[in-house]
Amino acid sequence: MNRLVQRNRDGTLLRHILAASESFWGTIALFAIATGILLWQVLGQFGISLIGQDSSFALWSLWLPRRALWLNQDIMVTDYAVFPFKQNLLLVLSLLGSVLSAALSSLRLSPPLVFNLLYGVSVIFTGWATAAYLLHLRVPRILALFAGLLLIFSPIMYYRLSQGYPTLMALGWIPLGCLVWEQVRWVKRSQSVSKGESLGESLRRHGVWLTVVWVGTVLTSLPLTFLALVVWVPYIAVGILQTRRDERRKLIDHLLVQALILLAVFMTYPLPGLLKTWAGLAPPAQAISLQAVWQHTAGMMLIGCLWIGLVALSIVSLFQANRLEAIANRTTQLIWLGIGLLSLVFAMAPGTGWFSNHPQWLSPIDWISLASIAFCIFIALSLASLWRQFLRRWELGDRRIIGLTTIPVAVLAVAIALQTAPPTIAWNASPAYAAIGKEAGDYAVLEVPFGIRSLTTGQQFGSGFDLQQYAVIHRKRTLNGSVAGSGTEAFTTYSNSPLFRYLAGEDGMSKTLVAELQTLVKSQQIGYVIVQLTRLQPEQQVEFLDFFDEKTSSLCRVFEDSSMVIYRTTWHPFNCNQPLM
Repeated sequence: MNRLVQRNRDGTLLRHILAASESFWGTIALFAIATGILLWQVLGQFGISLIGQDSSFALWSLWLPRRALWLNQDIMVTDYAVFPFKQNLLLVLSLLGSVLSAALSSLRLSPPLVFNLLYGVSVIFTGWATAAYLLHLRVPRILALFAGLLLIFSPIMYYRLSQGYPTLMALGWIPLGCLVWEQVRWVKRSQSVSKGESLGESLRRHGVWLTVVWVGTVLTSLPLTFLALVVWVPYIAVGILQTRRDERRKLIDHLLVQALILLAVFMTYPLPGLLKTWAGLAPPAQAISLQAVWQHTAGMMLIGCLWIGLVALSIVSLFQANRLEAIANRTTQLIWLGIGLLSLVFAMAPGTGWFSNHPQWLSPIDWISLASIAFCIFIALSLASLWRQFLRRWELGDRRIIGLTTIPVAVLAVAIALQTAPPTIAWNASPAYAAIGKEAGDYAVLEVPFGIRSLTTGQQFGSGFDLQQYAVIHRKRTLNGSVAGSGTEAFTTYSNSPLFRYLAGEDGMSKTLVAELQTLVKSQQIGYVIVQLTRLQPEQQVEFLDFFDEKTSSLCRVFEDSSMVIYRTTWHPFNCNQPLM
């Protein structure tokens, strides 16, 4: 029996949660090794490149709340990227991720290292929380750890890694919430009385941690919160129905108090952003092909075969449960199986019928994330009964058991090794960016080559959208960048502008560019124009520098090195010709 069940439940909930992993630091070490395997192809770039296709935007979105709070600005609706067009960041914000990144930044770590460390934190947390929850349900330790590894090495986690969203890999909040709820639900009156504590007092003491998990989930990611509610609402409802009638009323009262506390937090964040999103800033629903997650690589095919085999074996064990042995977690198994199947249905739905005409708070990828969690837990719970029957029949020793269970783990490791390396974005932050960041004033920076991209539709104009990442150093508004929504107005404006078409490399020189640049500098209050030489062809370098140096009187060259040339505008409050450094 699990050590958590054997121990007295009168201890603090925190100690119970830590004890749920039985060997806390050993479990953390195991999942840290698994994280290294997941990231092995990019470990050499951990401190010099951002991992993931959209990592430049993700890094910027983690930095922006700190900047907005410092300037007493709105953290959700902002024009700090793709200036002057506003976008609602509610569905991509991670306030807890911003706090963690700020804490790591205080250690004077480089921005790429800070960002990439968030992958490790999220993956280790997810694996540990999944294993801890299963151990609490008396699943054999090796199966619980395997379920955590199965989730860590699942296609959805690799997809999030490739896309560049470490905070969305913190799926461990969902099983952790279920674990804390199980602790709250099984508080015994007799055990509380032994310490002179009433049931209500014990519930309140344990409920503090339930509130912490709820708030932590909200602050990690709003889509993750919606996913968690899909699990927690039926899970808590079934738990209440399974509670003794004389304790049910106090349990419900306790939950209402916790819900009111959470509602008070919700009134500050994220309710204001939700109201603004309902006003028309929500991105339209997009049908995402399963091929985006399940690519036909050797690694994915190997993982797919393993998943199909495990799910099939789990369903067989579910039908044979009564013949093998009575399973205390039969209801829990069915809940997770139902959640997994419904999640797959909703993942297919947004492109068709009623769903195609309404904004979707959860994308198909979010639903696939929930299905991955549900099936991992369902597999572990279902195989537990077969596991016990297998032990009784064959009387295997511990060493042989561990040897057998390392086979699927080895399959997972080989599958990850066969995957293609996740994309990376190089980090080449010149000291000149820090010099700009030290200047007072709230103005915009234009990077060349110019580029914007929509995260919702995938539409792209130009190629310099990832230069948004350097805003975390120069701390100014940027015209380059990605938009969380469709960005229709921005794309229409910039793609119809001869100047921006020229700066994006879409068109050649025209007579109107000088006048348009002069007007742009004043109207958009642009302080600097930065030419990224390494991002341009040699002939483009000559053409752009000739245009900025000779053909316009709006700019003064104030800095140059082998990788960039920086121009200060005549609008800038400093003297145009004053050197930057």
